[in-house]
Amino acid sequence: MAEAVTAPAPAATAPNAAPSTAAAPRTERYPWLCPWTQQPSAPPSAANGDAPAAAASASAPTNNLRVLNSLTGEKVPFRPRNGRTVRWYTCGPTVYDVTHVGHASNYVSLDILRRILTDYFGYEVTLQMNVTDIDDKIIKRAAEAGEPFADLARRYEAAFFDDMRALGVRPPDLVTRVSEYVPDVIAYIEGIVGRGMAYAAGGSVYFDVDTFRGAGHHYAKLEPGSAGNAARLAEGEGGLDGLPAASVDASSDAAAAAAAATAARGAEKKSPSDWALWKASRPGEPFWESPWGPGRPGWHIECSAMASAELGGHIDIHTGGVDLKFPHHDNELAQAEAYHACPQWVDYFLHTGHLHIDGHKMSKSLKNFISIQSVLTRISSRQLRLFFLQHRYDAPTVYAESALAEVVNVDRALVDFFGAVKAALREAASAAAAPSTADGAGGLRPSAAASGVLAELGATRTAVRAALEDNFNTPAAFLALLALVKSVKGYLAAPGGGGVNAPVVRAAARYLTFMLRVLGLGGDAGEEIGYGGADGDAESAETVLTPILDALSAFRDSIRSAGREALASGGADGGDAAAATAAIKRILAACDEVRDTTLPPLGVRLEDRPDGRPSLWKLEDPAAWAAEAARLAAEEAAKAAAKAARAAEAAAKAAAELEAGRVPPADLFRGGEYAGKYGAFDADGLPTADAGGAELPKAARKRLAKARERQVKLHQKFLAAQPAGGGAP
Repeated sequence: MAEAVTAPAPAATAPNAAPSTAAAPRTERYPWLCPWTQQPSAPPSAANGDAPAAAASASAPTNNLRVLNSLTGEKVPFRPRNGRTVRWYTCGPTVYDVTHVGHASNYVSLDILRRILTDYFGYEVTLQMNVTDIDDKIIKRAAEAGEPFADLARRYEAAFFDDMRALGVRPPDLVTRVSEYVPDVIAYIEGIVGRGMAYAAGGSVYFDVDTFRGAGHHYAKLEPGSAGNAARLAEGEGGLDGLPAASVDASSDAAAAAAAATAARGAEKKSPSDWALWKASRPGEPFWESPWGPGRPGWHIECSAMASAELGGHIDIHTGGVDLKFPHHDNELAQAEAYHACPQWVDYFLHTGHLHIDGHKMSKSLKNFISIQSVLTRISSRQLRLFFLQHRYDAPTVYAESALAEVVNVDRALVDFFGAVKAALREAASAAAAPSTADGAGGLRPSAAASGVLAELGATRTAVRAALEDNFNTPAAFLALLALVKSVKGYLAAPGGGGVNAPVVRAAARYLTFMLRVLGLGGDAGEEIGYGGADGDAESAETVLTPILDALSAFRDSIRSAGREALASGGADGGDAAAATAAIKRILAACDEVRDTTLPPLGVRLEDRPDGRPSLWKLEDPAAWAAEAARLAAEEAAKAAAKAARAAEAAAKAAAELEAGRVPPADLFRGGEYAGKYGAFDADGLPTADAGGAELPKAARKRLAKARERQVKLHQKFLAAQPAGGGAP
């Protein structure tokens, strides 16, 4: 039985009034594109009709941000219409299956862009994301599973948001399900029909591309060359056309009926380029009542209708995967521009690149995907984010296990770096009871090395800003941050003068902490300096634990030092020296156990340092430590297994050689593979004639002589391996 679906009736949004006949300035190349989205100038005022008065340039953050606008294919200045206020719509999931690493690439990359806009450039962003919970794929999957389509959609929607939380993706400000906006969609379609740019046929409603163009609008702005691509247009219409309805057996008659229905739907269109805004439902499919009969929204209309309902008649940024450019995003634009009677609904379209695996796009349809939950069993979400931000958001990314292994090493290096910085600052604080202990030969003046770190910090700030202003170039920004990390590490190893200059190190570490958090690598709050903290508890934990861990570390250092000295001197004076030495070894082993076994699961890493310097302790996530320990154990196990396999192979080869040497050289050519081939032999057992009595050629005798020489060596090895006094078995 078909599922009749009801939804609350919201207040319908009427189409905007027709625009003024006064023509706004346009460029020749993109006559529909508002000029401030492609000109390096401030947004115009409302006086010329291009933008509201609130778009005063003084209210916008000061930057030179340029973005790759898919509407032009070029990098253009980012100039929101309303100063620092940004309205952003992004295409969300179609919830019919688990999310995979390709989805992670898209949503984590867009999360990084959003964080840069808000946390670095200072924009006030409102982000809306849709959830497609009415779709042919969902209906088909639910029918296959024998599950109500709404239940299947809710289950996968919940799994999607669980995965997003696990990836550290900030939730959208607005989440809109199409099932809750069906009345809005119907009102939206009525508005387009009212403008003469859509028509009803056979219980469905289709967008009229020719009428839209005839009214002076431009269709397929994102991919003009795809406007007549029948295959891609058909793909955008959904996956149920040409298939039997969910309640019909897949017999030949049903298949023929489905094919006929598809042909009829195509015949309903005025043009092959037209697409369904409203689809008449067939038997067995969910439906909503509408002025055109029972049916459901088409795929493309939902985004136009829901974004207009919540963000209005203009959007600053629209984002999604590059595969959505045509027909989905181009159709969205046409629908919204028809409804709002405007030449430009979206100012900036940003598209994320595909994630590739084995040379193909990772996707559910190709069945070559790796689920997010699967990859997070091998690496952390922070490490996966590191992987994505080292690639341009708008470029293809190749998924490879070797690349994941590299980011694990980068992540470990950053953890170690901040641990070393904190230890250096603690030591500097302990030694700074008087100004004479500061860096620089007893004064506060920084050494040349410290001044070099300050210069590097300034250069890094400049390089990072330039990279992020260049279409969010996170790979270049991250490389600049790693260069600063390297510089500070080098300074900590050789500070020069009278020791580490704490203010210089703290300034560099604060900046690195801030930038890593901007990129989503350090949580949204927490300690002043650090990497990976998710909330404010980290700082208070370190404050509380510092004196305890200092005392524990100092106690262990003293015990360990005494034990090592006693062991080096040959044990205790008098008594049982062997027993004393054994006791000292047990003390040192206990010190190692505290370092290697006891503290790590508690989130404490203790590192012994040479030259009698105090041990270094660092706080880190116990789960991250456990994952690293498991990874290292797996690597060691793999190495051990490979070593054992090589040893077994060598042993098998040696055994085979010994067995081959069992035959005395004089008997080599009388049996085995040579049996029956020769009829005469010399005193050493070398053949002189073949089985028919013919004398062997010189070349053949030379070859056989070399074989006998090899057998002599093998037989000698065989005899040498036999037990003394015994003969060959």
